[in-house]
Amino acid sequence: MTLSPARSHVLTFAAAAAALLHPVPGGGQGPTPDVQHFTVKDGLAQSWVSSVAQDSSGFMWLATKRGLQRFDGHAFVSYAVLDTGAPAELSGETGRLNLDRAGRLWVATPSALLTMDSPGRWQRFPLRERLTGWHEDSGGNVWYADVEDVRVIERAAGAPVVRSVYRTDQGGLLVSIVERAGLVWAFWADSSVTVAIRVNPRSGEIMRFRVPHVHSPSAAREDERGRVWIVGVGGGAVLAPADSVFRSVGALRGDTINDLVAADGGGQILLGRDAILRLDAGDRITGRWSPAGVFESTSLFQQLAVDREGGLWLPSLTRGVFRVDLRGPLFEHLARRTAPELMLASDFVVALHEDRRGTLWIATLGGGLTAVAPDGAARTFRHVPGDASSLASDEVWDIHEHRDGALWVGTNGGLCAVLPRGYFRCYRPPWGSGVIGGITEDDAGRLWIADYGTAVATFDTRRGTFGPPTRPLGGTAFVGLHLDRQTDLLWIGTQSDGPLRARVSAGVVTEKPRPMRERDGTNSGAYDFHRDARGTFWVASDRGLERWDPGRDTLERVSPPALEGTTVFSIEEDYDGHLWLGTSHGLVRYATDGGDSRRFGPREGLQSGEFNRGAALRRRSGQLVFGGVDGMTRFRPEDVVTRTLPPPLVFTRWSRLTSAGTVEAPVSGAETLVTGPRDGAFTIEFAALTFGARALRRYRYRLEGLDPDWIETSEPRVTYGAPRAGRYVFRVESAVGEIGEGAAPSIAIGIRVLPPVWGTLWFRALAVMLVGVALWALHLARLRSAVATERLRLRISRDLHDEVGSGLSSLALLSDTVAASTRLGDRERGQLARIGASARSMVAELRDIVWAIDPGNDRLDDVVDHMHDSAGILLQGMRVTFHAPSGSALATRLAMTARRELLLLYKELLHNASRHAGAREVAITIEVGRSELTLTVADDGEGFMPDEVRRGTGLRSVRERATRAGGRFELESAPGRGTTARVSLPLT
Repeated sequence: MTLSPARSHVLTFAAAAAALLHPVPGGGQGPTPDVQHFTVKDGLAQSWVSSVAQDSSGFMWLATKRGLQRFDGHAFVSYAVLDTGAPAELSGETGRLNLDRAGRLWVATPSALLTMDSPGRWQRFPLRERLTGWHEDSGGNVWYADVEDVRVIERAAGAPVVRSVYRTDQGGLLVSIVERAGLVWAFWADSSVTVAIRVNPRSGEIMRFRVPHVHSPSAAREDERGRVWIVGVGGGAVLAPADSVFRSVGALRGDTINDLVAADGGGQILLGRDAILRLDAGDRITGRWSPAGVFESTSLFQQLAVDREGGLWLPSLTRGVFRVDLRGPLFEHLARRTAPELMLASDFVVALHEDRRGTLWIATLGGGLTAVAPDGAARTFRHVPGDASSLASDEVWDIHEHRDGALWVGTNGGLCAVLPRGYFRCYRPPWGSGVIGGITEDDAGRLWIADYGTAVATFDTRRGTFGPPTRPLGGTAFVGLHLDRQTDLLWIGTQSDGPLRARVSAGVVTEKPRPMRERDGTNSGAYDFHRDARGTFWVASDRGLERWDPGRDTLERVSPPALEGTTVFSIEEDYDGHLWLGTSHGLVRYATDGGDSRRFGPREGLQSGEFNRGAALRRRSGQLVFGGVDGMTRFRPEDVVTRTLPPPLVFTRWSRLTSAGTVEAPVSGAETLVTGPRDGAFTIEFAALTFGARALRRYRYRLEGLDPDWIETSEPRVTYGAPRAGRYVFRVESAVGEIGEGAAPSIAIGIRVLPPVWGTLWFRALAVMLVGVALWALHLARLRSAVATERLRLRISRDLHDEVGSGLSSLALLSDTVAASTRLGDRERGQLARIGASARSMVAELRDIVWAIDPGNDRLDDVVDHMHDSAGILLQGMRVTFHAPSGSALATRLAMTARRELLLLYKELLHNASRHAGAREVAITIEVGRSELTLTVADDGEGFMPDEVRRGTGLRSVRERATRAGGRFELESAPGRGTTARVSLPLT
């Protein structure tokens, strides 16, 4: 339309550019594809790549002229390195790759079709010519075309059997497929016409079909509706299940189509000569992509493969392999300098709103207000000096839609209502700066506005009047306003004093706004407020994300890893209840139920720089839009979650340093890695199987038994020196996101480090056995020695008793007999009497010696009994009390030396009490401890001073004997108070 000069503040942009803000189904090429190009510089064995396939674990396999290779996103590895026993053909030219339902990889070579039946065991099926296509039926049988034969490899039972099903003399069969109904299709070019045959293996029935407009067929497939597709030079044709004639696909007529695969949501993705095309379910072209640098005359693409992440792989016969992601980045960044361009007057987006008609309103700082209608028409409203009906200022801070449908915006020039036909009616408060930084609404339909740095007040939309101002704090800047209708609390965001809170009622502030503190008593800038679907109230602040605790009336900061060191400016909630936070360092997704968080940044397509306070919007479609200092970011939360799930994590290979050099081997998660006693360092490699151009691979690992904590790395390998012998478990996790949060479950593998010979279990067992035998032999020797000693002691005691004792007794008797003679004088009789007494004394002493060395008297109870008997003999005429333990306390055995010392000490003490103490009563006490025996002899004699020991008492010899025996002697005595002698001897 034509605008008058008075309305020149309204600018109209092209609908095509504005449509970026509201996507139209089925329109346009869409985001610019991400393209990766892999060549020999990246590790490819050869630039000639004929086929690509992804296995059930997530590895990509590539067929080249120099063998089969595996790709894990980090490195290309030749299969001959992974399996040294692989057939020689896998190191040469390889062709078409595919996987069967059991996950087995099938590889076509010029001379054979190969598959691994079990680990290390390959099956080989000879071919007469290069295989171009094959398919597996529901029974596990493999159908393929070999020159003029359609053959089947029957694997139902026993050894596989190859059988010819159909033969044609035309030759040139290109591909075969199997319908779900079990019918086999084959195609070939007959002169200038493509012919299709359908074989029923059960009945043998064969039907022929002509395929119009398709020459030199290159690929075929059956789609989800059971339609059979054939493509090649000239386009493509399709046969519906109920039809008997192939129908040419008009949208493809004249094109050259080399391959086709299924598209998400139905339809086909096709590989053309110079573009990738997408057909919808109605066979209409809805997208055509010709990424720069991909389609050139020398590319020679023949196959199209899809990985589980949606990436398209294009193997080339001259330039390696390309991976193309048509979906573009996770997040779409829109600004004036992006492609496609966002037509805003300023990229500084501070507020967003979608009105009830579906129009998207964008408030900018310095660029006015932009509206994008559902049909894509966009208008920007600016301030025009001198025009009172224009926007009051190009600095727009907030947008609010009143319950009556009217739209209100806060600007640097006051509060403005958006009128029909692009007019504005603006109001400036009679007090304050006139900078309206926040707008909210109460239940009565009153607007509450925050005048930047001055006051908070109501606004009557019908009368156009402001209520009395409330000045919460002097000098602070108000940057947000939110009325929580659940609690009737007015929350005011400030730049430095944290959130302020006041209770309001009937348009009046009933309590003075006061700062809300955190538990530690501090506060910080607050920018946005949100009550989620579960009723929790959240605050975006300089401290990060804060949760209001109504019970304690405090703010509690939540600190997931993704929010470390960030300021949260805006909060929005998706339909699944997750919070999305616009921060100073990207966008963060926070799960309120479990606390999981993840940060997204420029790698995923986000704008650089910061997001802005309050500039967050959830559209009715579920799409989220965030504004910042560099434009806008939009995305669908469900797409982000689906595309950022942790990729499969696998071990790829390992190597160890041996005396013969470095030995490499593949790794299976079910096995244990073993290193020998002479092996040195070993390296374990792993990979998160993701292949996107923006994939951010992060890992953390730990060798349990050696590493006390997890170790983070971006490298997909780790090397350990030779640890000590033992069993270990190596664990690794992959993580996603800007800072590696959101780790996937770990994978683990056992590691066994073999010990040297002397450290093995059998060697230790043998050593223990030998030591045991030696100890047993020593024990037997000691036992034999002890027995011999006992026998010797017994013989000595008997000899002393029988020989020496009897001789001394005879001497005593003889002296008595001679002394009785009348012929001797008194002097001779006295001498004989002394001889007899000495002999009798020696017999008594000898009796004690014989008793002491007799092995039968080694037990302590025997010693105590002997001591009891000796007391009655040595202390005749005195009153004797004898106290000793009984039972098991006396079961201890005493060595002969210890027994002899004890008896000698005992007799000496009794001798002193009998001859020197002048006592009438003697008390003898024996106490037996764990390792010590205590003998106490106490009398009621005249006593003496211990320091004045007289000669002949024998006490000095008692002390010396006790010391020699390893014991101690104690003496207590005083004149007139008797004497107590105590001897303590060790029992061992």
